Amino acid sequence: MSLNRLEWRLFILIVCSCHAAIAGDHYQYWPPSRLRQERQAVAEDQRQSYNMWPLHVVVALPLSEGWSYRNPFLLTLAKSQPVLDVAVEDVYWQWRLLPEGALDLSFVDTNLSDALGPQRVIEKHCAGKVDAVMGFAYVYAIAPVARMSYMWGNGVPVFTTSAMVDELGDRTQFPLLTRMMGTYKITARFVLNLMLAFGWSHVRFVFNDHAVETSTRMGRSECYFCLLAVRNIIKQEKISWTHDVFHERSDVPPDYHEILKKASLESNIIILCASPDTVREIMLAAHDLGMATSGEYVFINIDVST
Repeated sequence: MSLNRLEWRLFILIVCSCHAAIAGDHYQYWPPSRLRQERQAVAEDQRQSYNMWPLHVVVALPLSEGWSYRNPFLLTLAKSQPVLDVAVEDVYWQWRLLPEGALDLSFVDTNLSDALGPQRVIEKHCAGKVDAVMGFAYVYAIAPVARMSYMWGNGVPVFTTSAMVDELGDRTQFPLLTRMMGTYKITARFVLNLMLAFGWSHVRFVFNDHAVETSTRMGRSECYFCLLAVRNIIKQEKISWTHDVFHERSDVPPDYHEILKKASLESNIIILCASPDTVREIMLAAHDLGMATSGEYVFINIDVST
């Protein structure tokens, strides 16, 4: 049974996305003369079989890492392009899945902007140069693209290694979005299973969120989205929770000693989410207060930056 155009897009893009994890174990060296012969033979055979090429793949990522709150996984075009270039070569010559030139990769700078990022992809769509989209480091930038893409032609699949936000799993809103790294629901289920295993019935969330200061005009943090998924799943099991939010880059540094004193009055199970440096400061404060050595408190750190 032959694959339709959309199924081919999905299949080839998944192969390309996964290549970074497996290429090192399967690479085979061919002499230049052999490689040229194979290229010519494969290209000629497959050009006679397919007439839909090229598939235009738009890779949308920032040029620079920028602010960590918009790019928590520090994705950039410079880091991703070499991996994709090698993956495409393997699709052509090692796995022989497509003829040479079947994939047309174009790279656009999203500027870590929820306005400019989607606009760059829309410009490609208007030019008839997008059959699939990959990338996006900023969750607020990928949402409008993933929401619109199913209306472009026969549908344009969107692939990303970020965007683990719970809400983006709504298939009625984002039908062609594939998140290669999973979602925060996986973390939430782990936390739930851990709490059920130990019989914990109450938890305190202590996390960083830029939106706590309205003057920053920033979107919600990855910590917020992650712990939102945790909250949504634990409340189904009647596990209660309270929270304390801070902005780790505030002009007035947070008082972690005071935050922990308040937390100790609410629960002895404390879930932290912040940058590694901030978590270190919190645990030093916990040590000063005797909370890290008394054996009465459990600290769980969720690191969304790795």
